[in-house]
Amino acid sequence: MEEKAIKPWYREPWPWIIIGSLSTVVLACFVTLGLAIWSYDGLVVDDYYKKGLLINQTLEREERSAVLGLGALLTVQPDDTVQVALTSTVETFTPPPFLQLQVVHPRYPDQDRKVTLSHAEDGVYNGHLVPLTAGYWKFVMEGDDWRLPILEIKAPMTEVRWLQPAMAP
Repeated sequence: MEEKAIKPWYREPWPWIIIGSLSTVVLACFVTLGLAIWSYDGLVVDDYYKKGLLINQTLEREERSAVLGLGALLTVQPDDTVQVALTSTVETFTPPPFLQLQVVHPRYPDQDRKVTLSHAEDGVYNGHLVPLTAGYWKFVMEGDDWRLPILEIKAPMTEVRWLQPAMAP
């Protein structure tokens, strides 16, 4: 029988493989801890609480438009004049003197447009909208204490229709 020479443990590969892998994990933990301590992760929005409260106000304004049974038809004329016919199912509704129309590009905020529409004699609101590039746009129509739901429309278009929402029970 042959006798095999017994080598000391530090001459074997497996202890070093185990020690090396455990050392790598410990080192990675310390690197991660260092990054967590010394890097600034900051908030997405500094005034997140105020933004949250504004969301509630927006929802209340949309509920108010549903209670008033508001609907609108926005028509874009060839000369880029915008006309809005506002309708309500509530007889005591008094139309505001001005409406705010926001046209928001979902990707490029520098292309957003805000138009103030004034109330004309015939009950239609008028304003001027800079021509929109082709693509999807979000339309937001607001009054003093109400806001119609946001619509996403593909431009170019000639009209945008907000239907009167169903009354909540």
